Amino acid sequence: LVNDADFVHFRNMTLQGLNTTYAYIVHLSGNTDGLSFENCRFTLPVSNGGIYGIYAVGSASRNDLKIISSLFENGNFGIDIRGNNSSGLLVEGNHFLNQRSYGAYLFHWLAPQVNDNRFQTNNSNASYRALYCGEFHNDFEISGNRAHAPIGSYGFYFDYLDGGVAARGLIANNFVTVGDSSASNSNFVGMRYFGGSYTDIFYNSFNHASNVGEAVQLFSNTTIDVKNNIMAATNGGYALECNMSPANVDAMDYNDFYSSGA
Repeated sequence: LVNDADFVHFRNMTLQGLNTTYAYIVHLSGNTDGLSFENCRFTLPVSNGGIYGIYAVGSASRNDLKIISSLFENGNFGIDIRGNNSSGLLVEGNHFLNQRSYGAYLFHWLAPQVNDNRFQTNNSNASYRALYCGEFHNDFEISGNRAHAPIGSYGFYFDYLDGGVAARGLIANNFVTVGDSSASNSNFVGMRYFGGSYTDIFYNSFNHASNVGEAVQLFSNTTIDVKNNIMAATNGGYALECNMSPANVDAMDYNDFYSSGA
């Protein structure tokens, strides 16, 4: 338990949770500022219980939290961090391996940066999301991430990510693969983006390898710019499902759409 702590740095540590029902390796409580976790290893039991590498919920503020170059193994969530409109979140260069429900769950942040992380899972939970981001505001950035979920359900699951008119959000240079031919009876989605605005979606690759689902879903967004992306459904399914009117899209140009049609 890290309670009301400021400017504490955890570096080069191996931390392990043993309880298969509830295990919070790090539980952030109260208002915290300037905490960082760098080059740490969080090892969790294989379980669908309340198993978290880093857990931070509630109404407290958590400004300038940094999680860098760390490994999160197993558990239900790698990290579950609710910012309550805090700023300065950096999640960069981490590896999230074999979580059951979420690799990383990030909610309610101002201008967070989620860059260069890797997500892999071997579980078959139909509700799995490699990366969930919700209620991001201002000039957020989600870039350079890699997600591979051959049996799990979603790569990226994004809700209400709102950039600003002068400081747009950015989703760029990510690579996501979901499903494979052996899991063809499940519904897979590379990226679901719902209810966002003022966001640039550039130079991403979304590969959907199952025969049910979509490489990308764009639902109820406004003022988004979608350019130079690859959206591929290589074993059937759809490259793109979109319910937006043309007036709500700033641009959708220079993208590659592919479906095998099988």
